[in-house]
Amino acid sequence: MFGRTLAPGILLAAALAACSPPAVSVDSGMQVRRATRSEVLVSADGRSVSIVPPEGYCVMRDSVRTGEKVVFSLMGECTPDASAEDADDRAPAGLLTASVSYAPLFHPTESHDDSLDALEEFLGSDRGLSLVGRGGAAERLKILESYRENDALLLLVENSGEQVIPISAPHFWRAFLELNDRMVSVSVSTFRDRPAEDRQMLALLRRFIAGLREANKPELLAGGLAVATTQEARPGPAPATPPAAPADPADR
Repeated sequence: MFGRTLAPGILLAAALAACSPPAVSVDSGMQVRRATRSEVLVSADGRSVSIVPPEGYCVMRDSVRTGEKVVFSLMGECTPDASAEDADDRAPAGLLTASVSYAPLFHPTESHDDSLDALEEFLGSDRGLSLVGRGGAAERLKILESYRENDALLLLVENSGEQVIPISAPHFWRAFLELNDRMVSVSVSTFRDRPAEDRQMLALLRRFIAGLREANKPELLAGGLAVATTQEARPGPAPATPPAAPADPADR
């Protein structure tokens, strides 16, 4: 089956979805075309994928990392929603991640259900659990719930051991889906001192996925890619003579 024959690719993508990959040269097939607070536009081995956070969340630009076979980004709250008096009315405060892989999730000669069966089987193994659980010890990790929605695999994960991010709550959601023929892994987690209900996090995850699917509709993706290409082709200003002092990072 596809999931088994491409296990190394799935393994790598799942691992790098849980932690920041190292930077590589621009010769890699993975490139970031544009990175702003509202979007990361990725060129994934010839396919464009747009990563947009849900409303109320922003991309942490310093978090965007390009690995040999994946691009990783981290998102957090832009500003707390002070307008909601009841905390239960607010989306859970926490961290969102998104990783775009060089490889597809689905094989053209195999049904989507078969591919998701193989992926789910792999992620339930000790090796897969360690990866989907942010590198934690497999014996401390458990997949509590699993859903399939519109060709996406959604998992509620519990890490009862030491957290890779010490401030993280033990429960978090992770999802795997395909956008423009590339596998994307996203996660939603909250903080130990401000844990959210599992259903609150699931609602945010679903909103995250819906926004990604909308942003990656062909007509919207083509428009964003055209803007990025224009910006890349635009010549920069001529250097001053004598050279000016380097600009403050905040002014760039």
